[in-house]
Amino acid sequence: MRNVIITLMSLLWLAVGLQSVVAQETYEEVKTTYIELRFDEGGFETMKRNTEEKGISPSELGSWMERSGNVMIKIEWIGGESRPHLFMVYTVDSRGNIRGKESLKVQLSERPTTLGQLTGGMLPRITGELLAFDVFMPMDMFIPQMDYADSPQTAERLMSEVTQRAIRSSGSEMAVVVMVVPDEQEYSSKVSPGIAVFTGSGK
Repeated sequence: MRNVIITLMSLLWLAVGLQSVVAQETYEEVKTTYIELRFDEGGFETMKRNTEEKGISPSELGSWMERSGNVMIKIEWIGGESRPHLFMVYTVDSRGNIRGKESLKVQLSERPTTLGQLTGGMLPRITGELLAFDVFMPMDMFIPQMDYADSPQTAERLMSEVTQRAIRSSGSEMAVVVMVVPDEQEYSSKVSPGIAVFTGSGK
């Protein structure tokens, strides 16, 4: 009888342990962060038409981004909270190589925030210093859905792959890319970065 009781207790503890493992795996599965970066497509087409002959200066491009873009975060895990993030600006060549990079620390919200509010008006200075040409001739704008990243290195690799495809599809020479990611060495959740790719050429 005693052996039967011990066996039943062992099975009970095993069942509880399995439930705990399943609960933990379920908890891990929902630790996901979505960062959504948007730009007005109609506004981009207007800007493109207005600058198709002379182009747009790097600082003016940054000003347009601040007026036309907004970003928000959606955290889908218990106990999740908005941590400090980085607003990244890149120049990428047709092979997907990063030619220039600048970053700005920002704080995201679950409510849409304009890039002007998010960057504190610093974006024109950043693009003006980063882009090593007088004018940018915009071709196309892409706002892809990024795969999940678990580190800054993974996010940059995914960004380079997405950007290279965008450059090829538009027949451009290079791209200016903006991306928003957590300010962490190893991300505390699976992250889908917010990204926008502006293909074109510099002169």
